[in-house]
Amino acid sequence: MNLKRWYGQFKQPGGKSSEEVAELEKSIVNDLPITVTHVTGTYLKSMSPQMMSGPVEENPGSALLAAVIETPADPWFIKMVGPEKTVGHWRQSFYDLLSSVKYDVN
Repeated sequence: MNLKRWYGQFKQPGGKSSEEVAELEKSIVNDLPITVTHVTGTYLKSMSPQMMSGPVEENPGSALLAAVIETPADPWFIKMVGPEKTVGHWRQSFYDLLSSVKYDVN
């Protein structure tokens, strides 16, 4: 559900959905399933305190890089949104962070 909501925060040229154009990767890190998604386009930044409805500010040339980490207790979400160039610059650091995740029940 979070992936669909995040994709809905982006508008694509040509009318395609962000879900259609998004990159999606699945992996296992330290026994934790991780789904990573990356999408570019126009970010529809909410101007409303509720963040789910109301007016938006359109930010073209934006990117989303996000991960859902499935832990035995609850999922963890890591999300980065910003200018496409900035997100691209920090992409490797994002993956480095993901490679270090561990779940410890103690």
